[in-house]
Amino acid sequence: MDLININCIFCHDSKHPIVIQENNFDGKRCNKCNLIYISPRPSLNDIIDLYGHDDANLSAESHIATSYQNKLYARHNLRIIKIYVDKGKLLEIGPGSGEFLNEARLNGFNSFGLELNKIQASYIRNNLKIPCEESTIADSSYENNSFDIIYHCDVVSHFFNPIEEFKQMNK
Repeated sequence: MDLININCIFCHDSKHPIVIQENNFDGKRCNKCNLIYISPRPSLNDIIDLYGHDDANLSAESHIATSYQNKLYARHNLRIIKIYVDKGKLLEIGPGSGEFLNEARLNGFNSFGLELNKIQASYIRNNLKIPCEESTIADSSYENNSFDIIYHCDVVSHFFNPIEEFKQMNK
């Protein structure tokens, strides 16, 4: 895996302390804006490849065994969103096993997903019957669609270039 050293994606400052280490990756905290970002980070192809390894597949299978806690968390987040938008098209980026997508659909949203893990994406498509593609937002067929809500939770650290991802979401 080729790792690329980067600066803070927001203020471009460098040389920050490591504040978290997970799965052999270093999370650094920017001294100016407090953003925690991964550096060195894997290439885009390596990030996509991470989702196809056995460890990722085992993790995916364990997440599919939906827990009551996950449903409660999805319901909680959906209640907050419904204060602002109570129905329409919803895209979730990185839906995991699809609890939030399913809760959104049960509450009147037309749900769609983008999940790089093939086991989870397949589960969402085949078991939950919710459209879910295995691609980034830039490479998806959703690129020229519009959504009332684009939701993601705990996936920014998985983006190769978060600023570009946010621009794609805004587009």
